Amino acid sequence: MRISAAAAAAASLLTLAACVATEPRPTAVRYNLGCSSDSTKVEWTLPVQSARTVTRVYVQSRDGQGVVQRSTHDLGPAIAPSVLPEEVDDRLDWLVEQLNEAGEPAELEAGPTMPAEDEMFADVAEAGRFVAYSGAERIDALFTLTCTDGRGRVDGVLHTWMKPVLGVLDCTMAPPSQSYGAMVLGYCGGTHG
Repeated sequence: MRISAAAAAAASLLTLAACVATEPRPTAVRYNLGCSSDSTKVEWTLPVQSARTVTRVYVQSRDGQGVVQRSTHDLGPAIAPSVLPEEVDDRLDWLVEQLNEAGEPAELEAGPTMPAEDEMFADVAEAGRFVAYSGAERIDALFTLTCTDGRGRVDGVLHTWMKPVLGVLDCTMAPPSQSYGAMVLGYCGGTHG
C-alpha cells in the first residue's frame, strides 16, 4: 500500500499535534479538599466587596392633632450568610470566624434585625413625616481554601453582612449624600406609602 506525500505529511502533522502539550482548560472546581478545618488554610481577597443595603423601612406621619399613620416596607429578606460552592457550606461558621480574624467584621446570623415600629418611633412625638430604617453592608468575600499538606484546593465566595445600622430620618432635614438616610429619602415624599 502506497501513501501519497500529502497523506504522509498530514499524518505527520497529526502525530506532532498529539505530542504538543496544551494548556489545561479551566474546569468547575469541585469540593475535594480531603482535610478538616484544622488542616485547612484560607486566603482572602481583601478588601471584601461591599454594598450598603436597606432591608426594612417604617414610615410614620403625624398630623397636628396627633393622628398617626404608619406603613411598613420590607425591601428584601434578611441577609443570610451563605457560601459558594455549596459543598463547603459545612465550613460556613469557620469561614466567618476566619474572615473576622482577617480584620473584616462579618456576621454569622441572618440580619440585620429591626425593633418594632413603636420602639423605633418612641422618641418621635412631634407632627411630621419620619422614616425609620434598618440596613447593613452586604459583603462578598472571595477566598481560596487549601489543605496544609497541599492535597486540595477550592475557590469560593462567602456572602454575609456587617455593620448593621438603625436610624430615623426626619423628612424636614436633608440627609448627607451617600448615607442610609439618603437611600430612604424617597419615602419622605409619600411615593412609597
